Amino acid sequence: MSPRTRPPRGAVLARAELRAAGVHPRRLASSEFTDVFSGHVTPSSDPAPLFDIADVLVRARLPGALLSHTTAAELCDLPLPDHARYATGGTLHVTVPAADRRRAGPQVTTHRLSNPGQTAREPLPTVGMPALLCGLATMLSTEEMVLVLDHLMGPAAEHRRRSRDEIWRFASIGAPMPGKARLRQALWRARPDVPSGIHTRIRRFFHLAGVPPPVENLSLATDIPGISVRVDFAYPESRIGILWTDSSNSPRSRRGARRREADLLQLGWIVLHLSLADLDDPQGFVAVFRAASRTRRAAA
Repeated sequence: MSPRTRPPRGAVLARAELRAAGVHPRRLASSEFTDVFSGHVTPSSDPAPLFDIADVLVRARLPGALLSHTTAAELCDLPLPDHARYATGGTLHVTVPAADRRRAGPQVTTHRLSNPGQTAREPLPTVGMPALLCGLATMLSTEEMVLVLDHLMGPAAEHRRRSRDEIWRFASIGAPMPGKARLRQALWRARPDVPSGIHTRIRRFFHLAGVPPPVENLSLATDIPGISVRVDFAYPESRIGILWTDSSNSPRSRRGARRREADLLQLGWIVLHLSLADLDDPQGFVAVFRAASRTRRAAA
């Protein structure tokens, strides 16, 4: 490979093969390449995806190892916070038997577990779901684990879906495993059949903001017989309704939201709007909500 030859885009490349192709050590040590694990690099300008990096890791570098923790969770499409997602050159996680002392460089954290199991339906070798969730619980907060469990018990999980009873059984019985205590704490807060991660984020938002949990999807009768209005999040005692405004940007959705707001105002409700921006920065919404609550208490 001449100095002007560019390496394949999006590839995981063995250092030994690049050297044999004529790539100078100084070039390999430059910012053109990023180490992904011992003996292997990827082009920095167009790096390999996590799937390909993990595939080469467990097939060529650590055969017999199982992907685990946040690496396995991301490959299984479980919802992870940004800080736990893989960035090129970042940390990869694998689990090996307790007696296995192999290592794959500073980019790979090797966990040792006597019986991690293995998930049969994943395209790459992955620890079983009990070990995956327990390992994940050692790295995420309880609130972040609730997001994972809501997803896993909901329709979006597809073939990975697990019931609350299944998760509770392996979180409560069997051999001790790091993360089990936090997994049980998160399971108390998680809910089955949550439609999407947004619903979990909204529930988490109310909890962290110190706002009482609302009634979800409340249906109210209007002044027109047979016609009702749906409130996404409601406080019936104080007649405060919250409409989720970022579910769709279509004109039809916006018209529907305006009609729902008009119906609620006609019924004497205070109407607030909650958006994705509020989930990221809740202070403004919380201030408005508390002002609405004070208004209701003053009028009582």
